[in-house]
Amino acid sequence: MSDPILPFVNDGEISAESLEELNQLLDQSPGEDSSEEEVAAFMEKVMATGAGAKLIGGLAEQLTERGDLAEMLAEEPEELEEVNDYRELTSPARMIFKVELTGVDVGIWRRVSLPADCSFFDLHCAIQDSLGWLDQHRHEFQVRENGVVAVAFGVGKVEGERDDLYCGIQNEITELVTNGIHSFHYLYEAEGVWEGLIMVEDLVPAGEKGTSNGLQPCVHDGIGLCPPEDCGGPDGFRKFLAGEHPLAIEYGEELVERIRAGEFDPGAVRFRNVAEVAKLV
Repeated sequence: MSDPILPFVNDGEISAESLEELNQLLDQSPGEDSSEEEVAAFMEKVMATGAGAKLIGGLAEQLTERGDLAEMLAEEPEELEEVNDYRELTSPARMIFKVELTGVDVGIWRRVSLPADCSFFDLHCAIQDSLGWLDQHRHEFQVRENGVVAVAFGVGKVEGERDDLYCGIQNEITELVTNGIHSFHYLYEAEGVWEGLIMVEDLVPAGEKGTSNGLQPCVHDGIGLCPPEDCGGPDGFRKFLAGEHPLAIEYGEELVERIRAGEFDPGAVRFRNVAEVAKLV
């Protein structure tokens, strides 16, 4: 992965006092055992310095420069048996994503934000939680070139040869963005394959554009209640909406109608602790 931007060196665009204040703060960065509240309070102090905005600007510049993706990936695409070495997030920036299910007849999408140093696994958990799925099946992120998978990110041991698969826990999404890749695909195999299109929409300081000052994911808006994950993918979902699937009877007409109507309440979303989830992988 790319070297961190911090600490700052003065480039003449910020005052010596602001630079000194920022670097003094960075010398007191919270340790790995710090609580989320302590990390959030530290980041608020960083962003309150005159150099804080410059820090975000430097990160944004990194995200637009191209690099060698293969050299930046943390795990070689071999056996992925020890991939749950989860790293806590600390970035004072927030990356905003739009996640849209494809192949369905009703619009279902979510806009979520996470700290900019999030891994693919962080995003996976945010997708599952914001949709309301149960995270009980295999998932994979794919970068495609001309319809062919060029690079994929997942977790767990893969059967057979997968020369294109990398660790989704140890690799950050910025590794794609720095290579000019701002959209990719998400697959979730649950009695049928669900597919989502992921778009990186923005990078902002924490607290801006509705993002959180804390380190938990934030769901901004969206459309559509979650389809039953085990209804058989998009084809089964069409039968479900038409009332022709056994699960439609189990759900009841009122709930099926709410799903048809595209109801969604962002305030009802509850996010899991990703570090705890990673221990179960």
